[in-house]
Amino acid sequence: MSAETPEEVAQRGIQAVSNILGLPISTVFFEQEGTLEPVESSETANELFDEISTLKPGESAAWQAYKSGQPMRVADITQLETIQNPQTPITAEMIIPLSEYGVLIIGDTEGGEFDDEDYTLAQILGDNISTSLERVDREQRLRAREQELSEQNDRLEMFTSVVSHDLRNPLSVAEGYTELAQQEAGELKALEKVEQALKRMDSLIDELLTLAQQGESIDEKEPISVERVAAEAWETAETKQATLNITEDGRFGGDRNRIQQLLENLFRNAVEHGGESVTVTVGAIDGNGFYVEDDGSGIPEDKRDDIFEHGYTTSEDGTGFGLTIVDKIAEAHNGTISVLEGRNGGARFEIRELDTVV
Repeated sequence: MSAETPEEVAQRGIQAVSNILGLPISTVFFEQEGTLEPVESSETANELFDEISTLKPGESAAWQAYKSGQPMRVADITQLETIQNPQTPITAEMIIPLSEYGVLIIGDTEGGEFDDEDYTLAQILGDNISTSLERVDREQRLRAREQELSEQNDRLEMFTSVVSHDLRNPLSVAEGYTELAQQEAGELKALEKVEQALKRMDSLIDELLTLAQQGESIDEKEPISVERVAAEAWETAETKQATLNITEDGRFGGDRNRIQQLLENLFRNAVEHGGESVTVTVGAIDGNGFYVEDDGSGIPEDKRDDIFEHGYTTSEDGTGFGLTIVDKIAEAHNGTISVLEGRNGGARFEIRELDTVV
């Protein structure tokens, strides 16, 4: 009951089969993506088999026991209708379901059926393993929720910090120049400064509200075309005289609106740092991602780890949140983002490990 991971539970369960029940051949299988995968075996089982195979649906009695939730005791496995390995040295088996998590298989090479005491004790042990796996699963989900809440608190603290400090600067500028305009009637240049400061405040507020949402997990995903979402993002982003070049279409699963926000921010970043006539290239990567590349001045290698930090910018007009939003959207999709040098010397952003679309 003190085990902290499913693998540790399986390991201690196998030890109990050997040390307490006195049965040397056993393996715990966990259900993973529609198959039963071996996760822990006894020393004797590892010596007996060069490799313990994955158990596939319909190809073994273990699947029947796992799906039905009913333990099985087999005196002669050659008499089974489904046997995955006809050449196995195992002659008798006990198959103990471990709730929805998998099965415990205990084998024997000597022939003859396991007795009632072995069968009863194996089922009791299986119940204990199942209970421990349920506890570990619950604790892991609780830790994941605590981590999510911690990240939400971090974003809230970031939001509060920026609102209380960064927004005060342009507000002070606006107030000061407004007062100057009032004192010197007809001084329109002062009012232009007010307009610039207020626009910056508006940008900061918009991006902060967006950023506050981007770390949230994605519940529903849909098939997304790289070509289509890039074209839509290009229409909504301020791209000025820049040129978009889409080299290869691809598909992946994700939240369309948030992927479009990600692309809009990358496009604006390219124009902001590469100039109004920059060329931006978008294409698919390996069937589970895409890249955005420009032919601008690029990003120095020693700065590439800093650009996703909130507030980091090299532009006087930048808010420093655009690439932070990009990073948070990729993270919410369980994807990875990396920054490389482009083929023409600019910056290349690669977003990988997104959900594939069959």
